[in-house]
Formats: sequence, C-alpha cells, structure tokens
Amino acid sequence: MSTERILITRTEPGASKTANLATQRGYSPVVSPLARVEMLHADVSLDAIDAVALTSPNGARAFARLTPERSLPVLAVGGATAEAAREAGFTEITDADSDAAGLAQLISDRMMPGTRILHARGEIVARDLSGLLAGHGILVLPLIVYRTHAVSSFTEPARAALQQGPVIATVHSPGGANRLVAALEALGSIPAGLFAAAISPAAAEPLRAAGIAPVEIADAPTDAGLLDAADRLGGEPEGQ
Repeated sequence: MSTERILITRTEPGASKTANLATQRGYSPVVSPLARVEMLHADVSLDAIDAVALTSPNGARAFARLTPERSLPVLAVGGATAEAAREAGFTEITDADSDAAGLAQLISDRMMPGTRILHARGEIVARDLSGLLAGHGILVLPLIVYRTHAVSSFTEPARAALQQGPVIATVHSPGGANRLVAALEALGSIPAGLFAAAISPAAAEPLRAAGIAPVEIADAPTDAGLLDAADRLGGEPEGQ
C-alpha cells in the first residue's frame, strides 16, 4: 500500500499544525476536524497548588487563557501537550512522553505524598487522573477549562478522499478515535482503503474495534511520531 494522502480530523489549531508538518514531509493532507473546542471560564485558585497537570494541548491553551501564572511546574502527558504549554509561556515543563497512565506513574514517582496538583482538563476525559493516583497520597484537583463539541460529518474533500482511497487517518486521542468511528459509521461502512496512525494504544483501540486495519501506533506521542507511523504503514512519499 502506498498513499500520499493524510486525513487529519483533530481540532484546530492543531489540525493546521499537523497539516503543515505533513506537507513538509511530502504528504497531501486532507483536513476535516471532527470536533470544535469551546474555551470555558473557570475560577482559578492556585493557593497551595504545587504543580499543574495537563493532558491535552487544548487544556494547556485553555488554562493559559485563565491565569497569567507561568512559574508553576507543569506535568504534561506528551510532546504535543508540552509544546502547547511551552508556546503559552510556561517554563518548567516535564514531559511524560506517554498517556494518562504514564503521566500518573511519573507523578507518583516524582511527587511526595501530600502534593496538590491542579489538573486543567476537558469536560470529558478518557482516563481520570485523580483515580489513577488514588492511594498515592497525592491530591488531584480537577479544573474543567474547555468543552469539546463533536462534528458529525466529514468535509466534501475528506469524503472524496475516503471514497477514492487509500488514505491514512492520523488520530491524536481516544476521543478523536471515537469521533472518527462515529463519522465513518454515518457514511454506512468503513472504506476499504482507510488505514490509521494512532498516537497511543488507547487511541488505537476504538479504531481496531471498528475494523480499521492496519493501525500503527506512534513511537512518540507527537505529530512527528504519528507521521513516522504513517511512513511505516507504507505511506512514505516517494523521494523522502
């Protein structure tokens, strides 16, 4: 299988960033966000907070809008989230380079019992960080800073690409995987020429359950890692 087409369904502004990197690699990106993000107002109290946990780039951007504080240590789930925190002006960032479970492991390894961590997160999360850290004596205080609204259908260029095949979908989160599957089900069937690169095993699960194959998992939870996974699927453009 060989294709130069990459389907990008993540929210903006991340979708455009992924598309730009894919173009630089010689791919032809097809952007069709299957969600939009609503930034929420939330009262931020950082009294007695020892660190901030971020489990998505949207969480990093939304939290940064709510406070001028940039000196607190940031514990980021992966490279894309760490990059968003860095772009927002945070200076002390630790990248777990993993998923929520990996971030929880990092926190339990590095933080003492009694540590208070603010988790700036979306309204819905795939894994509950406070639950993952239960029993470690670390208090996780959730702060909902954004809400994700699903978009039920693909754009016309995306539908055309799926019909023509082959195309590789890049999936940045478990929620994104579920939205992709729902949009495909609305089409009536999984296109034969659809393959996927997932940012984590958790993001790959809904795709495999829906019958999408093959699904390649990124070695690193970043755009570069996803595109490396696309290359392994056989999508590396000629001359790269």
